[in-house]
This record gives sequence, structure tokens and C-alpha cells, in this order.
Amino acid sequence: MRPVIGITSYFVKSYEVDGFRPRGVKGQDMLMSTMDYFKSVERAGGVPIAIPVIKSPNYIEDITDKIDGLILAGGPDIYPLLYDKSISRGCKKIVADRDRFELELLKKTLEKSKPVFGICRGFHMLNIFFGGTLYQDIYFDNLTNIAHSGSKATPDEPCHSVYFEKGSLFNNVLGDKTNVNSFHHQAIKVIGKGLKAVGWSCEDDLIEAIVHESIDSILGVQWHPEMMAENNYEQIKILKYFVNLVKSKGEKNEN
Repeated sequence: MRPVIGITSYFVKSYEVDGFRPRGVKGQDMLMSTMDYFKSVERAGGVPIAIPVIKSPNYIEDITDKIDGLILAGGPDIYPLLYDKSISRGCKKIVADRDRFELELLKKTLEKSKPVFGICRGFHMLNIFFGGTLYQDIYFDNLTNIAHSGSKATPDEPCHSVYFEKGSLFNNVLGDKTNVNSFHHQAIKVIGKGLKAVGWSCEDDLIEAIVHESIDSILGVQWHPEMMAENNYEQIKILKYFVNLVKSKGEKNEN
């Protein structure tokens, strides 16, 4: 049986879409997501389901029972006060309701020993959950000249390279180096307790991949492999790795 992979989603308040509402009725909040996550997870062997922002302990308990693994997806900036920092001038859009929900969702998922894969914003969320901090804007802090916050190429095309620590899971799956796309303006500053950086941007050494030092089912990347997965065999490999990890953990728990 294929594992069920829960994927977090955008939480869009009604006032944000009432001027250009694609569906529904004026005044309704909306769940939104890009299809890349769902198509790439299905292609990798999983059954993807969207997780809406429902701030109910019962819902979080039930949904984490039903999923076999969790992908923390991309999105807007994370509320800086959640990592004890004031909002800087470089910080952009924040959806604090989603942030608080995902921290509780992540906590419950990890309590149940289910694998988690953080992508871009989800990569940052993992770091914050474990007590780390972020650069609120890598350009404001003069950390790089690379166009990390959007490429002039299409989303499935790479714009810079990432290298990996020898022997790390990313090194084993993707080799010494891979070419990635990039859609972020923030980055890990202080890494969270128990987490380990195992991948870095080749030109500026920003952290691009993390694992947990003692829990082998926690991993994250700064780039968007799901955007590249359809046309890039190398990037679908990391999603297949995660889906197979989820499946193996589930089978182990059943025995």
C-alpha cells in the first residue's frame, strides 16, 4: 500500500482574494496550494493529501494519525516573534495563523515518530521548531549576490549549485553536488538544536540542506525539488527517497 503524505497549504484570508477571487463566494477564506507538490509526491510513489489550517487540537490529532509522513511546504515568511526576533525591514508577508498551526502539527507528527520533509519555508519551519533562527532578508544583510529569490529561468530550471557533506543522505542520493532552483529571500542563521547542516550553496555557503543528528526521518532543503521533479530525474530522487523512507517507517511500526 502506498504511504499517505500530508502536505501543508497556503492559508489565504478572504480580504486577500476578494478583488481577484478565482472561486467561491466573497468573504470566504481559502485553502490554496501549487499542484507541483501533489503531482511529484504521487509520481514518487506516495498518496498526497492537502492539510488545511484548522486550529483544532482534535483535528491535528486526527490528521497526524491518518498521514504516514508530512511535507512542510513553501509559502510566506515565518512570524519572527516565534523565534524571539522583532520584525525587521527585510521581512515580507507573514501569516501567523499558519505558522502557529504548523508548529503544533509538526510537534504532534514528531511525537508520533512520523517522517517530516521541510521544503523552503518548511525548511525554515523545521529550524525554528528546534530553536534556530533566520536571516530575515539575505540581501538586506548583504549575504549574497545570487538571485535566490527567483530565477529568470522557468521554475523547473536550476539557477545555482549546492554541494553536500560526504556520507550524508543528500550526498548518497544526489552525489557531491546538484543544481537547484531558488525561490527564497531568507536563510538559516543559527541552526536549531539537534539539526545538522549537510548542504550549502556553492557560491555563498548559505545552508541549503539539513538533517537531524539522531532522528533519521527529519530532513529539509532550501530549494524546490517538487517544481523540478517532472523534467529533472535528479530532483525526483529526493522525493522518492522521502516517500520510501515513510513507507519503510510505516512497515516497521506495523511489525
